[in-house]
Amino acid sequence: MAFVLDEIWQARNQVVHQGGVIDIHASIKLIYHKLAEYSLVRSSNVPPHSSVVASLHKWNPPPLGWIKLNTDAAIGKHSNAIAVVARDHRGEVLKVWARSTPTCSPLSAEASAILWAIQLVKVENWPRIVIEGDAKNCFDPLSSSPTTLD
Repeated sequence: MAFVLDEIWQARNQVVHQGGVIDIHASIKLIYHKLAEYSLVRSSNVPPHSSVVASLHKWNPPPLGWIKLNTDAAIGKHSNAIAVVARDHRGEVLKVWARSTPTCSPLSAEASAILWAIQLVKVENWPRIVIEGDAKNCFDPLSSSPTTLD
């Protein structure tokens, strides 16, 4: 119910404040994707105070000589955005990338951000990297053991 009310409120604000038009099909699709992601998180048995929540509050640097890439996605009605930030062991920002992507589920958007980070690592030719983000349902399957990009 909260997802429906939030979508009604967002659509109303778009019409009132931005002169937009309500796209009922896009709204229904967005509600469906939010419900699907919520159901996935609820079924994954993630405790409410897990390390995922804690990691949102404190950024830890990579080891000396390594580069950490943080990924994220933002979901919109008509498009999504994904971003990657690369930092060194001192926390200095080396590069930042962001781009719009077609509308898709939150899970797909987060996975797209991770894939893009891997592609950027290949382009930059960085040999030692850590990729991190808040999408537990994407990172858990990838974090079973260290991996090389070769």
